[in-house]
Amino acid sequence: MSIDVILVGGGVDVVSASDGALAVVGQSTVDVLSTDEGPQGSPARQDLVLFAQGALSASEVLARIISGGAAVYATPPSAASAGTGSTGTAVISVTKNGSPYATITFTASASGVVAFAGNGAVAAGDVLVFTAPATPDATLANVAITFASA
Repeated sequence: MSIDVILVGGGVDVVSASDGALAVVGQSTVDVLSTDEGPQGSPARQDLVLFAQGALSASEVLARIISGGAAVYATPPSAASAGTGSTGTAVISVTKNGSPYATITFTASASGVVAFAGNGAVAAGDVLVFTAPATPDATLANVAITFASA
């Protein structure tokens, strides 16, 4: 099933859906999910999910995402995993409005370690850019990343 969604104030509105397989367009797919509501008076939980299909190219921009609302992502529960692990160290960098924001590090493993440069906060309109390593690992492929809100 293919579903078009719009993130509105931390909630997800389904715009249209059609039967069939979910298609991967280009190298990456990005979904923003509102997984549950926070305690009364707090915003809904907002998670960001990214999948980069295949091997990563040098300095490839995997995704450019404009935040639809405020969120604070945390480690844990944020996580990363690869279908095929790295043989060496590979670091995916994430910038927020052009400044260092987070890293996802794979060290001879299929499990990546997510680390935020600050408190993990984003505001509406912030631009997050996920970039593959300048020297990609020969085996790291099919990378899934979840930034989970605290």
